[in-house]
Amino acid sequence: PEGSGERFHPWEPGNAEETRGYSNVGYGLIGLLVERASGLRFEDYCRRQIFEPLAMKRTRFSLDAADTNLAVPYTVMPEWFVPEKHFRGRFARLSKQSLEERPMRVGDVRPFCQYSLPTTPDGGMRSNAVESAHFTAAWANGGQDPATGARILESETVARVIAQDGERPIGWFRKEQYFGDDDRPLPGGPMICHNGADPGIGSFAGFRPETGQGVVFAFNRWFMDDIANTILEAMLPYLD
Repeated sequence: PEGSGERFHPWEPGNAEETRGYSNVGYGLIGLLVERASGLRFEDYCRRQIFEPLAMKRTRFSLDAADTNLAVPYTVMPEWFVPEKHFRGRFARLSKQSLEERPMRVGDVRPFCQYSLPTTPDGGMRSNAVESAHFTAAWANGGQDPATGARILESETVARVIAQDGERPIGWFRKEQYFGDDDRPLPGGPMICHNGADPGIGSFAGFRPETGQGVVFAFNRWFMDDIANTILEAMLPYLD
């Protein structure tokens, strides 16, 4: 099909040292494998094995239309945005207001509606920084959250996952500098981290396994390097 060259490649699996690529659909496949192996829906498995042990009581994948305790996603209109060209497809479906209701202006901050994903495991989880910190803390401390005492992974598994060289933004990756073109090293040394984005959403989680400390934050707009760098610059000096 048209565009399939961007999703299908000729190399065989198992040669990650030579060829690799980030795939949201791949995480959807992992979710399916979890369901087949456990006999549970992916969300139910995560709730039993991760969310409940780590006291992540408000974290979930399902979207409840009655839940008003959710941050409103926003996007800021850039200079290159042409309403007639760009205000269609996903953007038009997610926007709370049509062009007729609210004309487009450069710099305009437009709210999105709450939305979900068909491939839930690749980014459909809803949480907050406090509860996400329990998950990150477990990774930072060999698979066990110091606050709850819950173990979600064996220490050998954690060590194998984070044993990477260089900055490869696939899963947990090692980051030595700020985001974007900023070549400043991160205060206190490299971090194992991951950042992500969807329309109106940006998030970051990072930790240092040597100290067991880390940082988690999220903001309700698309992930922006300058915002992330400002937060990191303010928070990282407080880590031991």
